[in-house]
Amino acid sequence: ANDDDRAYTHLARAARGLRRSDGPRAADLYVLAADAAEHLDLIDQAISAYEAARELAPGSLPPILRLSALLDQTRQWEKSYECAAALLLKHESELARSDLAKIYLRMAKAKDAQGDRPQGVRFARKSVDAEVSSEALLLLAEALVQLGELSDAAETFRWLAGVSKDQADRRRHILRSARLWGEDLGELGRAVATLGELHITGAKDLEAAELLASYREKAGEP
Repeated sequence: ANDDDRAYTHLARAARGLRRSDGPRAADLYVLAADAAEHLDLIDQAISAYEAARELAPGSLPPILRLSALLDQTRQWEKSYECAAALLLKHESELARSDLAKIYLRMAKAKDAQGDRPQGVRFARKSVDAEVSSEALLLLAEALVQLGELSDAAETFRWLAGVSKDQADRRRHILRSARLWGEDLGELGRAVATLGELHITGAKDLEAAELLASYREKAGEP
């Protein structure tokens, strides 16, 4: 840690010294200083250094890409959205689909956190279009519930169950989907079909078995 500390202090000082006389070199030093700060868990200092690098070398991808991740991590939603949007504007053609998915997800999270759920949904869909992730699907499903788009939400929870690696998560998402179909939308056949994906055995999953029995009864199934 002492070596990292000395490296960060030295690099940050050198970058400040070159800021006016050699902007590109100063930008490189700020990136190195930011990396050292991250190793020390000095996230605010890392953000400041990446911001300085971005200002001095606005066409450079690495500083803004890392800055975007840190602003999302620290929940600085307004800055996070602005940074992610700038990344797309200037660098979209350089980005891998996995990076595009992450950037759209950051925009979705920022808009959702600021209460703009329609935009949250829009960017979550773009994230999923670039690369499917459980985090983007969950944000999309929850935002659709908040907007009252319940059939889309039910389908999204079912999709989320399909990509969930953890069995408990898969079960939870299927139950959520089934309840939306059965209780909120009155689509009992869809609810029964969704629960059928759990391959329920009553003794092992009493809650799901009772839910399935109640929907079948309401639907007039034997």
